[in-house]
Amino acid sequence: MRRIPQWLFVGLLAFPGTVLGQGVDEYSMKAAFIYNFTKFIEWPKIIGLTTFSICVLGDDPFGLTLDEVVKGKTANGVAIQTRRLKDPSEARQCQIVFVKREEEKKAQKLVEEIRGLPVLTIGEWPKFGNGGGMISLSMKDDLVTIVIDTKAAESSGLKVSAKLMTLVKSSKDQ
Repeated sequence: MRRIPQWLFVGLLAFPGTVLGQGVDEYSMKAAFIYNFTKFIEWPKIIGLTTFSICVLGDDPFGLTLDEVVKGKTANGVAIQTRRLKDPSEARQCQIVFVKREEEKKAQKLVEEIRGLPVLTIGEWPKFGNGGGMISLSMKDDLVTIVIDTKAAESSGLKVSAKLMTLVKSSKDQ
């Protein structure tokens, strides 16, 4: 399994010009990765889209960290907003949905609810893609492991950048 050192992706893309290795916590790292996915994944044009929604389904492990990472930023030419969801059916209005490991039951309902819609799903357990999720984002010993199921993403109308695929593991490699 290929692991990405925390400084590689986050340092070069999220925090250019800053000194890294100063004890960034897990959810700060994950928030930066989630934001950076907006740069390396292409969503289909949605007429009338006024905000790009990054959503957290269920228990929110980020606190205000995710909000701070995306504050004042844009994706696909529109302002990014964060939303917290209680029910998977609310995800139809999101462009990205993150699901915490402890929310696996909600994750399965989420995948069913948004099937075929251009909604990037991110879970934090290694086998998230086996249940139809698109990106598994997990950490161990300050190293990030990203696994992307490109087929699941493409079947929802999302295009994953070749640049991103050089940094991550494809689900077919597992």
